[in-house]
Amino acid sequence: MLREKLDIATLEDFVGGLARMTSLRVAAFDSHGELISASQATGVLVDLNLPLLTALARPVVLQPIQADEPPAAIGFIEANRLWHIVAPIHLNEQIAGYVAVGAFREPGGSPPEPAPDAADDGRDLAGIWERLAVLERGSDSRGVITVRWAARMLADWSRREDQLASASDQFSLLGDIGELITGERDLQPVLDRIIAETARVMRCQYASLRLYDPISDELRIAAAFNLSRQYAGGGTMSRKRNAIDDEALRGKVVYVEDAQTDSRIQFPEQARKLRIVSGLVAGMLHRGKPIGTLRLYSNHKRRFRASQRQVLRTVASQAAIAIENARLLEERLRGAELERQLQMAGEVQTRMVRTSPPPHPRVESALVFDPSSHVGGDFCDLFSLRDGRLAAVVGDVVGHGVPAALLMA
Repeated sequence: MLREKLDIATLEDFVGGLARMTSLRVAAFDSHGELISASQATGVLVDLNLPLLTALARPVVLQPIQADEPPAAIGFIEANRLWHIVAPIHLNEQIAGYVAVGAFREPGGSPPEPAPDAADDGRDLAGIWERLAVLERGSDSRGVITVRWAARMLADWSRREDQLASASDQFSLLGDIGELITGERDLQPVLDRIIAETARVMRCQYASLRLYDPISDELRIAAAFNLSRQYAGGGTMSRKRNAIDDEALRGKVVYVEDAQTDSRIQFPEQARKLRIVSGLVAGMLHRGKPIGTLRLYSNHKRRFRASQRQVLRTVASQAAIAIENARLLEERLRGAELERQLQMAGEVQTRMVRTSPPPHPRVESALVFDPSSHVGGDFCDLFSLRDGRLAAVVGDVVGHGVPAALLMA
């Protein structure tokens, strides 16, 4: 994770500068213990000519220390009788990497024996060894203070880079939803894209979108991200029995610290099965009208920043507009189709009504059929009887529109 947050040049400048300031060797590792960057060996380390720490064995064993701020646990790692002090770099409640400083000698320890085939260059290994700094494990020792400060600095830089990237993604997300408000015609693609993009930007493993039916006072899952079919197709949920969604539909952003133990969660067993832990829920409201809820879930305990809660509130508000616009567009399309069908029905009905009356030697007649809408319940006709008289028929079906027109036909 550290590789993704900080570029190599930044890490090289950091470890090199800290090494020059402290006369210690400094190294940065990723979360898997693989070396990213290390300062060059100088002074005593060059004279000893020993292999230095190039990787951390997994898992990295850390022990707690008395500290008021993180990191509150550090590790002591030995390689070729040289000791290094290691501190984790915390980012978003996860370990993004490690930083190590060294090398130290154990009090009372002796230098390693030279290899049997090594040439005798006249070096005084014992004297060189004594010039190494002695390992101190106390929380106020020079090495511990240095490595903890380095871990905090790298964590802070990573956090700032992360926030900049997150802010960029959040602005992009709002722009994407803005496009959905005016661009997408079908409702389901709108819902699917909203939850997928929101989960990605907010870095949550799961998400769901529930639509609210004010008539039944129920919510149903209309779109889900990374959730099982059983969970997504779990049917409707009563708003009255769902305290979280009810609170969100009143305009609040609801935080769930642990879905597996929170009494407000309706299906804790499913939460445990899916490894859902922390969550954030925002109501989608349009002009005060509840549309639904937008839920984000994480697979580990997580505290959402105030800025993240505000982004989710904004996303939910824009999502409500997108959903309402998609619904209105669907209604307009259905209305346009109905209008087309009614127009066709009106044309058929007009052909049913004879507009050219039969000729009569003594009566001059004309007929006009003009319904108030596409179709109507009126009927009229003129026809000649066998005895030579002209008959007129006029009918008016009670009602209006399609039902009356069908009965007239």
